[in-house]
Amino acid sequence: MKLGLAGRLFGIPGFVAHRNLSRSTARGRTVVTSLAVSTVLIVTTGSLAVAMDPIMERAQSSGGAGSGADVIVSAHIDYSSASNDAMLSDHVEDLDHFLADARTLDGVEFLGSARQGQTEVVIPGDMITTEAREVRESLDTEQMPSYYPRSFGKNGTYYGDATLFYVDDASWRKLVNELGQDESAFADPAHLRALGLNTFNNVLSDGTYVSTKPFANVGAVSLYTIQDREGFLSIGMSEGDDGLPAVAFINTQADTDYDIKMLPASEVATSIALEVAALTEDEPAVLNTMAASSRFPAFILPESAAAGGSESPLTYGNASFSFKADDHAKAAEALEALGATYSGVTFNVADITESSRQNRLMMQAMQLFVLCFSVITALIAVANVFNTLANSIILRTREFAVLRSTGMGNRAFARMLAYECASYAVRGLVIGLVIAIAVAYALYLATTQSFMGLAFTLPWPYLGAAVAVVLVVLALSVAYALHRARAGSIVEALRTDAI
Repeated sequence: MKLGLAGRLFGIPGFVAHRNLSRSTARGRTVVTSLAVSTVLIVTTGSLAVAMDPIMERAQSSGGAGSGADVIVSAHIDYSSASNDAMLSDHVEDLDHFLADARTLDGVEFLGSARQGQTEVVIPGDMITTEAREVRESLDTEQMPSYYPRSFGKNGTYYGDATLFYVDDASWRKLVNELGQDESAFADPAHLRALGLNTFNNVLSDGTYVSTKPFANVGAVSLYTIQDREGFLSIGMSEGDDGLPAVAFINTQADTDYDIKMLPASEVATSIALEVAALTEDEPAVLNTMAASSRFPAFILPESAAAGGSESPLTYGNASFSFKADDHAKAAEALEALGATYSGVTFNVADITESSRQNRLMMQAMQLFVLCFSVITALIAVANVFNTLANSIILRTREFAVLRSTGMGNRAFARMLAYECASYAVRGLVIGLVIAIAVAYALYLATTQSFMGLAFTLPWPYLGAAVAVVLVVLALSVAYALHRARAGSIVEALRTDAI
């Protein structure tokens, strides 16, 4: 008698199991289909969770919900009395005094502060990711007139505006330490160093949500301050015909908006070097109130790096202070009264406690939905597989009795069942995983219709869970079959007609 490959590898139990599988193709297809469906259900649940991640991230961070603050105070100069070139960075003493007074209020805890400035920058092309470049080019097309300079040169160099965020000392130390950086390396004013905010989230005009990483590498960039020219208005930097940085000006006295003049940046702008020493993948809580992740590109510096005067690119025009309060309504009222005592600077107070709570509840509800759906799906999968296998085993009671009557021992019987179940598992998992991956990719394609910049990723924990569920249920099925075979009477089983 030829045992075949199964018989040579697993002996007589393997040979018998192989023959059983060959004869009972209909039963085998039912079990394999059950396993495949269970695998698809579990992995698809994971794919749904991955697809919902961007939505939950927005709910978690929008409206200052990710700051942990109850009350936010924003500040800008009083435009009704300030000159056109006035900057909030010229009122640093007012900001410091306001913060010092706010710290003395009862029941109010200061969490952190940030100041925001805008400047022109030139970034080497190898520092920017391909995805970020595509997103920025889409934004340029949507938001900029056709005669405005484009953001990228021929070799991918970025020319355009950048946002600088200056955070308080405590927040800065915490951020630097979390990134494993040496704080002293950022303290040299002659060698300006910053952190790059490596997350960008925005919404295009068609409603598409963008989420991507702007930076591919760290490196050196150049910050520029463009000098005013009488009769001309600067509309940003661009690459000149010689491949060097240039500044585009519109002739404000011309009859058409298309009278553009390009001048070398070396003649009409001052620049300083800035080294991007490290990248942070997450938006710091202190910057959440300023929606920092909606800026591209964005750099983070210590508050001490900011400077006043219109000639420096290290100025800022907005500031934000975050507070925790025992009584948020009372704290907001006190802070508003405090801000009203200052002239030249306008302080706006926002009580975000309720909006943050709503955002957190929304995120928790989505997380609970995914968790419950995962548990229910797993239970359905387990019940589906076990029921199919249990019924298959019950229908084979007489067959098992025949095998035991011919002298097959318990160990050989267990190996035969294990071989059969392993065959079902391999086929069911392969088919199920192939279908599940296809479904995951379909969900990814559907998600990218509303979320741009997402990378396709498989729900690996759910893939592992699917494999584990199949193996555990099959093991339980083998144990159940052995229990029934040992507990039943061989004589009674042989008398029973096969159904």
